[in-house]
Amino acid sequence: VLAPYSYSMLINGNNTNELNVNLSNYSEFNLTVIVIPSYAFLKVDVVGKGTVYIELNNGTIIAVRNSSVVKLYNGSNVLLEASGDLHNWSNGGNTMTIWYTVNGNSTITAFFGNSSILLKSGSVKPIVNYTEVGLSLFAIGFFVLYKIYSRKDQDTNV
Repeated sequence: VLAPYSYSMLINGNNTNELNVNLSNYSEFNLTVIVIPSYAFLKVDVVGKGTVYIELNNGTIIAVRNSSVVKLYNGSNVLLEASGDLHNWSNGGNTMTIWYTVNGNSTITAFFGNSSILLKSGSVKPIVNYTEVGLSLFAIGFFVLYKIYSRKDQDTNV
């Protein structure tokens, strides 16, 4: 269900939302109705050290660390969640999570402090870099093997 201003309706080629037709009992009338969704662009800016997560209606989550533009249905709602030392939003909000209604092309900015990014509790999970985890485990394994074989060399030299 879309808000009334979130689409354009073309009836017989005319952009309108209403059509009155008076037909006699045996008249034939062809009617073509086309509904075109209206889109808007939401720009999310991040100032300072922090991240904003945009959660769309379909469950998609977009992480923004600098700036990002998202194309949405006009009139739709998105969930914005901040991660870091949030001072405030450009719309006056100061909570970590806000609902934002997209009414035409718009911009919202999250202002963060310069402290390191803090993990928040909420429905959005932090991003895990599996490459770093894998390399760390490989390095630990290599170190353990080195220690085991270096002890065997010491035991055989006695």
